[in-house]
Amino acid sequence: MSRDLDAFLALVDDDIEWEIGAFLTGRASYRGKDGIREWWEEVMALSETQHEELIPTFERDEDLADGGLLRLGHLRILRQEGNLETEFGVIYAFSGDRVASVRNFMSHEEALREAGLEP
Repeated sequence: MSRDLDAFLALVDDDIEWEIGAFLTGRASYRGKDGIREWWEEVMALSETQHEELIPTFERDEDLADGGLLRLGHLRILRQEGNLETEFGVIYAFSGDRVASVRNFMSHEEALREAGLEP
Protein backbone atom coordinates (compact mmCIF):
# COMPACT_ATOMS: atom_id res chain seq x y z
CA MET A 1 0.00 0.00 0.00
CA SER A 2 1.28 3.41 -0.93
CA ARG A 3 2.29 5.90 1.74
CA ASP A 4 -0.23 8.37 0.21
CA LEU A 5 -3.39 7.69 2.21
CA ASP A 6 -5.50 10.34 0.48
CA ALA A 7 -4.73 8.86 -2.94
CA PHE A 8 -5.77 5.43 -1.68
CA LEU A 9 -8.97 6.78 -0.10
CA ALA A 10 -9.94 8.30 -3.46
CA LEU A 11 -10.15 4.73 -4.83
CA VAL A 12 -12.46 3.27 -2.20
CA ASP A 13 -16.22 3.31 -1.65
CA ASP A 14 -17.48 5.55 1.17
CA ASP A 15 -18.85 2.47 3.01
CA ILE A 16 -15.86 0.18 2.39
CA GLU A 17 -15.55 -2.87 4.61
CA TRP A 18 -11.90 -3.34 5.62
CA GLU A 19 -11.22 -6.76 7.17
CA ILE A 20 -7.54 -6.48 7.93
CA GLY A 21 -7.20 -8.97 10.77
CA ALA A 22 -6.08 -8.15 14.27
CA PHE A 23 -2.41 -8.96 13.59
CA LEU A 24 -1.15 -5.37 13.66
CA THR A 25 -3.55 -3.27 15.69
CA GLY A 26 -5.55 -5.77 17.72
CA ARG A 27 -8.70 -4.79 15.83
CA ALA A 28 -9.89 -7.03 12.98
CA SER A 29 -12.18 -4.79 10.93
CA TYR A 30 -12.88 -1.19 10.05
CA ARG A 31 -15.69 0.46 8.08
CA GLY A 32 -15.75 3.46 5.78
CA LYS A 33 -13.07 5.92 4.85
CA ASP A 34 -12.90 7.14 8.44
CA GLY A 35 -12.25 3.55 9.53
CA ILE A 36 -9.38 3.20 7.08
CA ARG A 37 -7.96 6.50 8.25
CA GLU A 38 -8.22 5.24 11.85
CA TRP A 39 -6.41 2.00 10.92
CA TRP A 40 -3.71 4.00 9.13
CA GLU A 41 -3.16 6.23 12.15
CA GLU A 42 -2.94 3.19 14.44
CA VAL A 43 -0.33 1.56 12.20
CA MET A 44 1.65 4.80 11.89
CA ALA A 45 1.56 5.19 15.69
CA LEU A 46 2.96 1.67 16.05
CA SER A 47 5.69 2.58 13.58
CA GLU A 48 6.62 5.62 15.61
CA THR A 49 6.42 4.08 19.10
CA GLN A 50 7.77 0.62 18.25
CA HIS A 51 10.14 1.82 15.49
CA GLU A 52 8.65 -0.70 13.05
CA GLU A 53 8.43 -0.40 9.29
CA LEU A 54 5.95 -2.41 7.24
CA ILE A 55 7.01 -3.42 3.75
CA PRO A 56 4.38 -5.30 1.72
CA THR A 57 5.35 -6.81 -1.63
CA PHE A 58 2.81 -8.24 -4.05
CA GLU A 59 3.87 -11.20 -6.16
CA ARG A 60 0.72 -12.52 -7.83
CA ASP A 61 -2.56 -11.01 -8.99
CA GLU A 62 -5.59 -13.04 -10.10
CA ASP A 63 -8.76 -11.61 -11.61
CA LEU A 64 -11.70 -13.44 -10.03
CA ALA A 65 -14.84 -14.65 -11.78
CA ASP A 66 -17.04 -12.36 -9.64
CA GLY A 67 -15.09 -9.27 -10.76
CA GLY A 68 -12.90 -9.19 -7.66
CA LEU A 69 -9.12 -9.28 -7.44
CA LEU A 70 -6.87 -11.60 -5.45
CA ARG A 71 -3.38 -10.40 -4.58
CA LEU A 72 -0.76 -12.60 -2.92
CA GLY A 73 2.41 -11.30 -1.35
CA HIS A 74 4.72 -11.11 1.63
CA LEU A 75 4.91 -8.63 4.48
CA ARG A 76 8.21 -7.73 6.11
CA ILE A 77 8.14 -5.96 9.43
CA LEU A 78 11.47 -4.34 10.17
CA ARG A 79 11.92 -3.85 13.90
CA GLN A 80 14.62 -3.51 16.52
CA GLU A 81 13.86 -6.87 18.18
CA GLY A 82 14.34 -8.71 14.89
CA ASN A 83 12.55 -8.66 11.58
CA LEU A 84 9.42 -10.64 10.87
CA GLU A 85 8.19 -11.94 7.54
CA THR A 86 4.89 -13.55 6.66
CA GLU A 87 2.90 -14.31 3.57
CA PHE A 88 -0.55 -12.82 3.10
CA GLY A 89 -3.39 -12.63 0.63
CA VAL A 90 -5.94 -9.93 -0.09
CA ILE A 91 -9.28 -10.19 -1.85
CA TYR A 92 -10.69 -6.93 -3.20
CA ALA A 93 -14.37 -6.60 -4.20
CA PHE A 94 -15.50 -3.68 -6.33
CA SER A 95 -18.60 -1.54 -6.69
CA GLY A 96 -18.28 0.16 -10.04
CA ASP A 97 -14.78 1.64 -10.17
CA ARG A 98 -14.39 1.80 -6.37
CA VAL A 99 -13.07 -0.76 -3.90
CA ALA A 100 -16.08 -1.91 -1.84
CA SER A 101 -14.36 -4.39 0.47
CA VAL A 102 -10.92 -5.66 1.36
CA ARG A 103 -10.41 -9.00 3.11
CA ASN A 104 -6.95 -10.01 4.26
CA PHE A 105 -5.70 -13.54 4.92
CA MET A 106 -2.59 -14.70 6.76
CA SER A 107 -1.60 -17.30 4.16
CA HIS A 108 -1.66 -17.75 0.40
CA GLU A 109 -3.46 -21.07 0.83
CA GLU A 110 -6.28 -19.53 2.86
CA ALA A 111 -6.74 -16.66 0.38
CA LEU A 112 -6.70 -18.98 -2.63
CA ARG A 113 -9.25 -21.27 -1.00
CA GLU A 114 -11.51 -18.33 -0.11
CA ALA A 115 -11.27 -17.09 -3.72
CA GLY A 116 -12.32 -20.52 -5.00
CA LEU A 117 -8.91 -21.29 -6.49
CA GLU A 118 -6.64 -24.26 -5.88
CA PRO A 119 -3.82 -23.64 -3.42
